[in-house]
Amino acid sequence: MLSPDKRMVLIPDRAVCPSSSSDLSDLSGLVDYIAAVASQEIARFLTEDNRLDNLRMCMPTGFFVIEAALDILSDDLPQAVSRMFTCGKLLQKNIVRGALTNGHDWVFVHIELDDDWDGASYKWSPVVRLNVTESLDRVLEIRQPWPDLIAAILSHWVENGFSDLGSDDWYVA
Repeated sequence: MLSPDKRMVLIPDRAVCPSSSSDLSDLSGLVDYIAAVASQEIARFLTEDNRLDNLRMCMPTGFFVIEAALDILSDDLPQAVSRMFTCGKLLQKNIVRGALTNGHDWVFVHIELDDDWDGASYKWSPVVRLNVTESLDRVLEIRQPWPDLIAAILSHWVENGFSDLGSDDWYVA
């Protein structure tokens, strides 16, 4: 739950500009969503102008969501990590948090960038699967874990997107 003076900003379809990580490769792609928590004034500013320079200067938190192209999330994990790494490098952040999802399955990713932003290490959570079944009369039933578990993780991680993991984090590597 956000405090009354804070707003959630959701920026869809953000292109990640090429960033040379070495002489041999450029990292680029699309981040499907960037979520941030900011004051009302900064939130309004971010919704009107979300150029990378402005994000770098005034984005107090950040969380990056990548939609999986495949049903098996582990197949998309390397691409998702590289996009999140590029965001961290371009925003000059040492910690980046994000998620890879297909809408039912969620993998939460924590990336720790080197001080010079030329490399990183990362960890990922086990898959958190939203189990939905359909009865013969086409009634959908959600089984554990409940959607509120995913919502709780998202809420905490969006607010702490550039912070290291703490003892109160919903995360197991």
